Amino acid sequence: MSQLAWRRPSLPGLLLLVLVTAEPLACVGSGNRGPEPRRPDHVTTPTTIGVLTSYESADCVPGRFHLDGGVIVDLPLGNCESTVHVRQMFKGVMFRAMGPRSGDPWPHGPLMLFGSDDQGPWYAVAEDERGDGSCYVAWGGAYREGDALHFPSRLLLPLAPTFKVEPDYIKEPFPLRDGDEMCLDRRGHVMSASVFLGS
Repeated sequence: MSQLAWRRPSLPGLLLLVLVTAEPLACVGSGNRGPEPRRPDHVTTPTTIGVLTSYESADCVPGRFHLDGGVIVDLPLGNCESTVHVRQMFKGVMFRAMGPRSGDPWPHGPLMLFGSDDQGPWYAVAEDERGDGSCYVAWGGAYREGDALHFPSRLLLPLAPTFKVEPDYIKEPFPLRDGDEMCLDRRGHVMSASVFLGS
């Protein structure tokens, strides 16, 4: 299971999130898409979804996230001597942006999903790679269950009514593999999945 290690920033306002994955992303050739992901045995769904507009850091507090619509999410409090671990639900995703200073606007912020289950609090990040809010990108394997995708991390997200798989000639795209890419809308619905066929 991926873990997110939160540490007190060494510089004020600097957000550095480091993702450590349990195993590397699969490199697959055209004839081998890699192993199927672990099948999830429980379900968890987001309680809060929104686009990040700014972030605040403070001594001994992992973070306060300001989302569009005025929603504020505080991740669990820690103390200065410990590290707070919060689960990352999209495998292979890194929060690459260092971001602006604490409290400053965050242009083209990522889509963020928050929730909690019997294993504790979790979050997920899907980056606005196009910079126009039309597609928030997430990576990782997932099983299709009716009109939803179920990730190995337990996260269950609904499919958009127009959901499609690209390229469309793939006969058996599910389960999706680690190298496949998903495009989410602002509500956290999966609009499309792009299957990585390798080179």
